[in-house]
Amino acid sequence: MARNSSRAQVVRTEATELQQRLDFEAAIDTIVADLVVQGPASPWAQLPSEGPVTVDGRTLHVAISSEAGRLDLNSGDIATIDRALQGLGAAGSDRAAFRTAIEGTRADGKRFMGFSDAAPILALLHSLPCPARWFTLYSGLTQPDETQTDDELARAMGRTGSSGFGRQPMKPGTPLRLNLQHPDGSSLQTIIRVGGPNRPYDVLHWARSIQC
Repeated sequence: MARNSSRAQVVRTEATELQQRLDFEAAIDTIVADLVVQGPASPWAQLPSEGPVTVDGRTLHVAISSEAGRLDLNSGDIATIDRALQGLGAAGSDRAAFRTAIEGTRADGKRFMGFSDAAPILALLHSLPCPARWFTLYSGLTQPDETQTDDELARAMGRTGSSGFGRQPMKPGTPLRLNLQHPDGSSLQTIIRVGGPNRPYDVLHWARSIQC
């Protein structure tokens, strides 16, 4: 009896997780379809953006921001990254260890292929809450796009004029970070690039929880 009860619980859990994934995917598909059909007129095309998406009567909350406004661990200018970390309040010892690790990675000709690869480096920033919030692996930019940069990061970088930009039009091909909250309490963070060569979007990152 206990074995049957345990197996039934496993089946229920698997069914719940499958439904969550289907809902997350449907919400993303809905947003991408709106972006493709409406283009700049889509409410999701103004970044950052957030709002509800209803899937079969279940309403998910979605927040979207641009990866172009973040510091790129692979291609970002190291001095710019260090200045931003100082402005964000990272301790000097953390910044020094972080800079050494980044320089070593690049000297070896390596790239971070995913946030799991970058986790040990980001963990060096002990004094900075949730450092992954400020970083990307996918923009390919040496400097964050100031029109897409979060106000707090803009101020940390000394861009005092950036706080007036507000919401800005999404630039074609820019990777987007989506944080999705399901009504049952589960969450998803994904990074996508709209307009892949063989499908409406490419998934660059998929994590079944939102760190920050």
